[in-house]
Amino acid sequence: MQKILNNLIEDNKDQRKILNNLIEDSKDQRKILENLIEDFADLRGHQTCTTYKTGDEVYYKAHHLSKAPAKFHTGFAPKWWGPVSLQKRVGKGVFHSSYHVKFTLVSDMDQRTPENTPLEQVAKLLGISQQLLRTASTVASSPATTVARVRWMPLEQLKRDPVLWAAYTRGWEGHMAAGRRATDEPPAKTNQYRSPRRPAQPAGMTRPPPLPLMAKPIPWPTETVQPAPRRRTRTPSTPPAPTTRSTAAATAAAAVLFNARKCHNQTRNQLSRAAKRAADVKKSRKFRLENPTPPTTPPPPPTTPPAPDTQTQEVATPSDTEAAAP
Repeated sequence: MQKILNNLIEDNKDQRKILNNLIEDSKDQRKILENLIEDFADLRGHQTCTTYKTGDEVYYKAHHLSKAPAKFHTGFAPKWWGPVSLQKRVGKGVFHSSYHVKFTLVSDMDQRTPENTPLEQVAKLLGISQQLLRTASTVASSPATTVARVRWMPLEQLKRDPVLWAAYTRGWEGHMAAGRRATDEPPAKTNQYRSPRRPAQPAGMTRPPPLPLMAKPIPWPTETVQPAPRRRTRTPSTPPAPTTRSTAAATAAAAVLFNARKCHNQTRNQLSRAAKRAADVKKSRKFRLENPTPPTTPPPPPTTPPAPDTQTQEVATPSDTEAAAP
């Protein structure tokens, strides 16, 4: 019980702190609003409207680039402050105004006053905290028998006090009665959705009760149950005689296997060589046609001129001279 009282006192302290903060914030807000009204008193350079009347409620539009305090022009959208009631006309479009008690910051989409002012909220919270304190003090002063006390008392102490024992038995009986009522009540009929894939059961057939949500159905055995095998009598059998293969037969089999593989490899090598040779022949034939080779016959030996005859040369000389003379 002392813990409950301590918790209530701490909660009340926290509530008082919150209320004090709210009051301080409201005071700061009023100061900000007063400064704003003083800043906007000079209406030179502002557009005025002559359709306003005394008693109208208007809003002040404050741009985000204004010289207002830091708490005011947070954000980049224009802010609307109000409502403000116009009281006395001073000039053309100029009125004396007084800020409203419910002077709050509103947006363009929601320009309406709040239901409760901060002062009303503070008074309401103070009343709630005082009521809680009064109830806590009355509970602490009256030594009442609570359920928690009966729950933590030993059984011998309960039996010694007839009032506590009667309360204990009455609570236990009520608990058991509530459990019996919960188990004896028929389940409520609800409109359950029937899946279109589940075929409807014909009338007259009994349907087993549904399994609970967390129950796991027993899986059917996947293998067929076979009868136990017969017990066979083991008869001693003579082991077969070991067959010995000659080394010659083993080497012959290995040689046959090696020869088959070798023949296969040789055939593949021959085919590759033949293909390569055909490609070389084709290339060489084309080269011979483009570049014919010179004949391979040896040149004739050089011939020496015959020696002139002296008798013929001597006879021919005078005739030449005669023919040359006129």
